[in-house]
Amino acid sequence: MAKPIEYNPSEVLVADFVTVLAPKTGTFAPPPKGAVGKFKADDSTTYPDGWAPIGLTSAETLPTFSSDGGDATVIDTAEVAAVRNIRGNITTKFEFTLHTFNKRVLQLTQGGNDPATLEETEAELIQWSGGKPRTVNTSLLFIRADSEMTVFDYMPNAQLSANGRGETSKGALVPIPVTATVLAPTAEQVTAGAKDAIATIVPKKAAAAPAAGGQPAAGNPGGRVGG
Repeated sequence: MAKPIEYNPSEVLVADFVTVLAPKTGTFAPPPKGAVGKFKADDSTTYPDGWAPIGLTSAETLPTFSSDGGDATVIDTAEVAAVRNIRGNITTKFEFTLHTFNKRVLQLTQGGNDPATLEETEAELIQWSGGKPRTVNTSLLFIRADSEMTVFDYMPNAQLSANGRGETSKGALVPIPVTATVLAPTAEQVTAGAKDAIATIVPKKAAAAPAAGGQPAAGNPGGRVGG
């Protein structure tokens, strides 16, 4: 049976590459416009300008979004019931687990980018952390990709910190669990192009032209088109 042209298999994502990026310098980077269509996981020259991976990301505990709030409250008046339906604000958290132990990761997750918490010599790094939470406000870019499709989730303003110390298991990679609370962009970030708390960026995909009889074009089985 012929499938309508509106079904475009090249718009489906089965992620086989996942990573989390942060700005190389400072704490903010504008939306990476124009980068999603050319991104290739194995070619560092295609990564968005000004961004770099934070560290190696867990394959066992992949990055995930969760939301809280947004509950509905129905408001009554003395004369009429249910005159308004008020929705509360939604708080979004982005959680991921790193396996890299270096200065960048330790400062972002445990030191709050506070130079006073880090001792560094030629031989070692010592990152101090105590009972007071230390957080960093930074932009984040969550990338999921396969051979045909890439999706960016851009967060202009996320408050980042380690989520405890994780669990060490013999024969397994030692984790650094991270929680980022997604906040509204600052006025400076809005000026630089950020419009809301999260932007999902996908490349435009052209639908395959059907051959006569409504079937996909010859040599293009299933209507698939290249990324």
